Amino acid sequence: MAALEVVDHVYANVGMANKQPSNPHEWDISSARKAMNGIVIYCKDPNRVLAAFSKAVGMHNPDTQPSGTFGPKNLAEFRDVICDELEVSPIKYADTNLVWIYKLPGGK
Repeated sequence: MAALEVVDHVYANVGMANKQPSNPHEWDISSARKAMNGIVIYCKDPNRVLAAFSKAVGMHNPDTQPSGTFGPKNLAEFRDVICDELEVSPIKYADTNLVWIYKLPGGK
């Protein structure tokens, strides 16, 4: 759950599909480190989960790598990896455009 919360923070702060960020805000980067540590310690296949997490949030070394693109497709893949890790059924999205909640009435 901690890793999914990090993804939510990241996605709320970036624009996607030519839209402004849905909820720009500051957040504590240590929660991302805590999520990574949890993945390393508790996952059966931490390398696979970390790779999916890294793609989902666009993690890269800015000193040696260009920033890559990331978005809802990467989030869907990360969720699938989590489902597999937890041995629960994978998600079957009725509409892949609704992978991440951008806005809902009354939300800010």
